[in-house]
Amino acid sequence: MKLRYILYIGIVLAAVACAPTTPNDVPNLEHGDLLFQVFKPSDFAEAVEGVAVGRDSISYSHVGLLSINENDTTVIEAVFKGVREVTLDHYLGNSDTIGGRPIVTVARVKPEFRHLREAAVERAREYIGCTYDFVFSPANDSIYCSELVALAYLDEDGRSIFSTVPMSFRNMQTGEIDSTWIEHFEKYGAEVPEGVPGTNPSQMSCDEVIEEVYRFF
Repeated sequence: MKLRYILYIGIVLAAVACAPTTPNDVPNLEHGDLLFQVFKPSDFAEAVEGVAVGRDSISYSHVGLLSINENDTTVIEAVFKGVREVTLDHYLGNSDTIGGRPIVTVARVKPEFRHLREAAVERAREYIGCTYDFVFSPANDSIYCSELVALAYLDEDGRSIFSTVPMSFRNMQTGEIDSTWIEHFEKYGAEVPEGVPGTNPSQMSCDEVIEEVYRFF
């Protein structure tokens, strides 16, 4: 079941006591962490969430890559405006919330891959300014969010440590391709890339190369 439609008993009472989470509340964030996010409600976000389910039955609409240095903490992400780097506060502010807290899960590559983190962040930063891949194609120079993470985290042989899957744009509940997707691809003059190898945030959240370390919500 999609997280957006799960009933949280007592959430109204909890919201009274909970202030929004800020970066200062978060323990042990590390350079190269992945931030899986549920966007604020929109037709596109719900279309993304409707086609795949992630870890613990949460359907994510986005993922970004964390960068930490002496001066600031930022997130490198691919959004409609293109690949960019924003502050962590800005990133969290784009999330849907539960009890005032952003629906963002922090995951970390497992120990055997942690030596790749520095290079992964720098590689992701090299894509800043690239356009967003509205047609989710592996054969162009534009990039979508989980594709950015997959392209950043490469092993010593230059291969992504993340798995690809046949992409599906069929709603998990109906088995049909929602009108939002049909209209989206028609707008860009492309066929729906059903079955084309790729990634999505929910599928990536379940990848065996990462482990969950924190939830903001």
